[in-house]
Amino acid sequence: MSSEDIAYLLPCAVGEAPELLGCPELLGAMRSRLKRLDDQMDRLAQSRDALADYIDAADRMAGESYPPFDDADQEPVPA
Repeated sequence: MSSEDIAYLLPCAVGEAPELLGCPELLGAMRSRLKRLDDQMDRLAQSRDALADYIDAADRMAGESYPPFDDADQEPVPA
């Protein structure tokens, strides 16, 4: 959680441990944050899958030569 998230939930924290009370505003904000994180994870998983598919396809064609790269002094693209 970000420091902004933590600052937002502190008024709902009680005790030494602390325990979080079910403040409606806090629950709404944390559910919203969780949804944004889930959405980001879904987009990252889709991007990862697309990249893995591209790499697999490129590996299958590894012996072939592509005109734009034939005899070119290309620098590798950093990861």
